[in-house]
Amino acid sequence: MLNSSKYYFLISIIYVFFQSSCVSSSPEWIEIHPENNNYWHGIGFASNEIENGRDIARERAIHEISSQIKINVSSELNIVVNDFNGSVENAVTSILNSRVNLLLPELQFVDSYKTNKGIYFYAKLNKDKYRKTMERLRENSITTALNYIKEADKNFSHQSLILVQKAWNEFYPFNDEPVKVIYDGKSINLYSLIKEKLYSFKNRIKIIALTEKQSLRTFIDSGSILSFIVTDGLTQKKLKSIPIKLMVHGKELNLISNENGNAQYVIPEIIYPEMFTVNYYIDIEKLLEEYSISEKRHIDSPIISTFSIEVRRAKALINCIEKNLNKPLENLILEPKVKSFLHENVDFVQSNPDMYILVRANTNKKSDRVDENFPYFIYGNVSITFKNVIKDEQFFNFDISEVKGGDFNSEYTAGIRAYDEMARKIENQFKLGILKN
Repeated sequence: MLNSSKYYFLISIIYVFFQSSCVSSSPEWIEIHPENNNYWHGIGFASNEIENGRDIARERAIHEISSQIKINVSSELNIVVNDFNGSVENAVTSILNSRVNLLLPELQFVDSYKTNKGIYFYAKLNKDKYRKTMERLRENSITTALNYIKEADKNFSHQSLILVQKAWNEFYPFNDEPVKVIYDGKSINLYSLIKEKLYSFKNRIKIIALTEKQSLRTFIDSGSILSFIVTDGLTQKKLKSIPIKLMVHGKELNLISNENGNAQYVIPEIIYPEMFTVNYYIDIEKLLEEYSISEKRHIDSPIISTFSIEVRRAKALINCIEKNLNKPLENLILEPKVKSFLHENVDFVQSNPDMYILVRANTNKKSDRVDENFPYFIYGNVSITFKNVIKDEQFFNFDISEVKGGDFNSEYTAGIRAYDEMARKIENQFKLGILKN
């Protein structure tokens, strides 16, 4: 029988031998980068500390293959690069990125290997298969792009720009060399054709802005309609579904033309005389919103149009009845205050007004004072109404009641004090209401 020391020694030898036989050596492609010239090879690595390490390693392997294709694309590149900020590098990168999804079905994911540090991923792409696939896809894209352009030309509408955008997206991954096509009996570069169609289609859309009135008046003309008529500048046909971007007083607003080519903006109440201005343009971003920014083929900056209309002070006739303890005041207190509060907004006239301002005010005594050591207290009430003469309707009114005024010498003076306080409250009501905008 073996003694215990010899027994444990033998077991250790067997264990080490077993472990060494089970540990496989790392694949050769990790130590030596594959050199088969028929393929582009990509090896990606991701640390175990990175979440989704296998996916990251796979992406890095694809990126390495893409970098090798990029050299090939660069050597063949022969396009106008102004559309890519004047940079060939930007053009190559943009085109190559658009091909990544096209490459995926042709990639061969050869192997992966995990260590205690991370995971390696090996992918390769057959060069000949890649070229044949690109040629096939290029021909398909050219045919599809031309069909989109023909459809866009056939019946001009808001869809025409969308169809040409689709044509661009079809052809874009293969824009690394000139492609001549026959269109309308003429030989033309497909890239140039798409660019020309986008530009001409955009400029065929015409927008005219108009209002029923030649000028507007403060307060009175709130709710006036500013209409936008959208037409095909070539055929005068009304165009629906055209998005319009408005810029009004620093704010951006969005409209879209209806079946009759019409879009409307309701002009809000304007309280100060000014030249009311609206800037507007065709919102191409909105029209092509289903495409991401990187996919859009932009055509210059938008052509911004401007519509301006003068806003004049409305003519206001003020009618004030002011009483103190039911007796008419000889010198009105509220009327000059109201005129002062509104002098920037309206012109006060004696006849032919656009609007009336009606002021009704009075004071009353609720009780006698207790004795001579207490002041007289008088309470004021006022009602103010703004009325549109032409529409014969009120558009602003408010009441202020129980405004207390006090004086030790007389009830009359206490009433005047109430009027002073009412004037202050009227100013606050104007600021919170009719002058709020």
